[in-house]
Amino acid sequence: MDINNESELQKLHESCKEQLSGLTFLDDEAKFLKSLLDKYFPSMVRDTHMNRVQLISSQLLQLCKLKAIIHRDTELHQVNLNSTINNLSAKSLGFLNLENDRIDDEIKDLNKYFKNIKVEIFTVYKEHHEDISG
Repeated sequence: MDINNESELQKLHESCKEQLSGLTFLDDEAKFLKSLLDKYFPSMVRDTHMNRVQLISSQLLQLCKLKAIIHRDTELHQVNLNSTINNLSAKSLGFLNLENDRIDDEIKDLNKYFKNIKVEIFTVYKEHHEDISG
């Protein structure tokens, strides 16, 4: 393996570690929000908001399922990278780059989805607060 390929593989390996770290952080944040939602929102919100809270809870569960799939794919990508780095497989650099880019795109989409869920949580909370204040 030439030095340019080795350098590129090391960059991909670091990117993969960052992807896994980001997914772990997202998972922790989603679990935290889900626990807050389940613990405090049902007793706090009126019936008019309950359906939205249930929908948000469902969306958080879906997010966690998607995250698990992406996490599995990222771990497989890491195995492919390690095998290629250690000359145990002949995955092409182009394939590994495409795999890395696909995972990056999936993580970006997952983060956008999560951001929308968080916006909805804060919107429901704000509306509830306005309902009880005025």
